[in-house]
Amino acid sequence: MSAAPPPRRVVRPADRRPAVARRAAIARLWALAAAATLLGSGCNSVHRRLTIDSQPRGALVMVDGERIGYTPASISYDYYATRRITLVKDGFETQSFLQPVAAPWWQVPPADFVTDNFLPHQVEDRRVIFRKLLPKVQAPTEDVLLRADDLRNRSQVEQ
Repeated sequence: MSAAPPPRRVVRPADRRPAVARRAAIARLWALAAAATLLGSGCNSVHRRLTIDSQPRGALVMVDGERIGYTPASISYDYYATRRITLVKDGFETQSFLQPVAAPWWQVPPADFVTDNFLPHQVEDRRVIFRKLLPKVQAPTEDVLLRADDLRNRSQVEQ
């Protein structure tokens, strides 16, 4: 029987790239990291805040059906849109209204791409909505009783 040939030994040479090429690759990596840092530093550079106030203060505030607190109440938002705002306070008429929150010129495309991504500082967009609440008008007791009797009579006739 013949002996098996010895296994071939693979010798890998040391990195043959010249030192200049290595330095250039490292410089490219640093430049890429710096560019990513600069581009990422401006993300979310626009802070949007909506404040709702009323006279008298202390009214419950609901924005798009979600309770946010009592006036003056503030909420942060991401998108410009028309919001349904409801103000509720005992002894006052409930107010429910649609409030458009329009984008400023610097948040309209394509300018918004620059302000959202490349500004090195944060931009504030604060909006304040103020409403005067009207006192609730109480109907006289006699009128309420007359309407109740009328409804009772109509319901008995229809059956």
